[in-house]
Amino acid sequence: MSLKCLGLCIVVLSFALTVSAQGRIDERGVYQPTEEELAAIKRLGELLRKPTFITLKLLSLPRNNSREPPSDTPTPYTVGDRIGFQLFITQSLSETITLTEVLDPHENTRLELFKDGDIVPYSKQAQEIVELRERRPAEGSGGGAKLEPGRERTLKWIRLEDWYEPLCQGHYQLSVSRRFAWDGDWVQSTSVTFDVQPRKPASAIPGISE
Repeated sequence: MSLKCLGLCIVVLSFALTVSAQGRIDERGVYQPTEEELAAIKRLGELLRKPTFITLKLLSLPRNNSREPPSDTPTPYTVGDRIGFQLFITQSLSETITLTEVLDPHENTRLELFKDGDIVPYSKQAQEIVELRERRPAEGSGGGAKLEPGRERTLKWIRLEDWYEPLCQGHYQLSVSRRFAWDGDWVQSTSVTFDVQPRKPASAIPGISE
């Protein structure tokens, strides 16, 4: 089995097991799915290649000492802040499915960030990882995201430091794209717009003098 197929098989097998856990474990300890499960694997595999039933929404992460709720237009950040977002997913199928999410933030994920209308390139390190992920999937542990029909849940957290050099002052727009099969179509999220403002000098902060 090729590495390109492995990620998809893990995803769809987790779905098949929720459909009917009637398979058996063979003498080698390998799970042997039933015909029903194999049919479910094939059907969901085809759906995940063109995931028109999936929608993605991007919102800001809550910040320390702030009661601001998640937003697609968060209040300004300051140069040097750690900036993060949360990606929500909803699926409109009639049945529950389970997607396997690995910990690697770059796996089957791409970001598009504009500053004052111009595209912001990935950092050198992030670009190298993205190119590597196009050749082979990430290895390592992960978890299952159980998606009930029409019920929104968090899919993953996005940290800009994993993708970009520290942001300078400006106006930004960010969206995230995900695919759910190696050779599948990409699903683009809604956008978030935000500003990054310069850090105030110590003399401008009440109670602090140079």
